[in-house]
Amino acid sequence: MLEQESQKNAIVEKAMYLYMQFGLRSVSMDQIASELGISKKTIYRYFESKADLVHEGVVQLANQMVEFTREIAAQQTAPIDEIFAMDETMRKYLTPTHQRMIYQLKKYFPRTFTYIQELEKEELLRVTVDNIKRGIKTGYYRENINPELIAHLYLGQAYIVMSDDFFWNKDFTQKDFHREALIYHIYGISAEKGRKHLEKNYL
Repeated sequence: MLEQESQKNAIVEKAMYLYMQFGLRSVSMDQIASELGISKKTIYRYFESKADLVHEGVVQLANQMVEFTREIAAQQTAPIDEIFAMDETMRKYLTPTHQRMIYQLKKYFPRTFTYIQELEKEELLRVTVDNIKRGIKTGYYRENINPELIAHLYLGQAYIVMSDDFFWNKDFTQKDFHREALIYHIYGISAEKGRKHLEKNYL
């Protein structure tokens, strides 16, 4: 059983490596089998189709990212530091390669794309709500705000900023908009303690 699980994991790992290098559509099951030195029949012993293999690999990648974001949150002492650390991580994660993969998932693997969208929304909302609640408790954020409402507003704003349709002014980059949107959000919810922390450490 352990040997089978090890072989299955090796298939997923190699497939994801190739998908990231060449794209989901460009890599065939024959190529994956050849890279691993196994028969294509062996791959189909674990996965009924390419769609199943893609789904398994992307879900594993997404779950690793979830665990990583939770570790980051646990390492930060101030809630504002957590937001900036999370933002930095997500910008590194959302490389052109990842964005191309998301596009291909949406077009060719809708089941997996829907799963990732729901996981992303659920996890980002949870992390943001927890951050706001912690900020209120520790005096960084104002007490008279609704964590769930503010979290939805912030994430909605983030999605707009990440959209290509948003950039009608080519004088500014996506990074410019994203940075200002982040600061705008923190200023909007911060108490005096939070504003001082923001200005001292990030402005």
